[in-house]
Amino acid sequence: IDLTTHILKLKHSTGTMEFVSREKVVVCGTEECERLAERCRVSVTYSVPTGSEATEGETVLAVKGCVAGLLKM
Repeated sequence: IDLTTHILKLKHSTGTMEFVSREKVVVCGTEECERLAERCRVSVTYSVPTGSEATEGETVLAVKGCVAGLLKM
């Protein structure tokens, strides 16, 4: 059980989450994050492929779905 979801009574709430680069990087692992999202029953709305360059402030992965699933990621 996720305590945040339970205490804040978010079980039926939906939301979005973005993973943003803090600096210029070469992106790695987004495909694994996509599989994790699937296991957490949330949808990937945006994903930068592994090997791509991302600049500071750029979104590399975005997901949406049930808050309980989002907080498991």
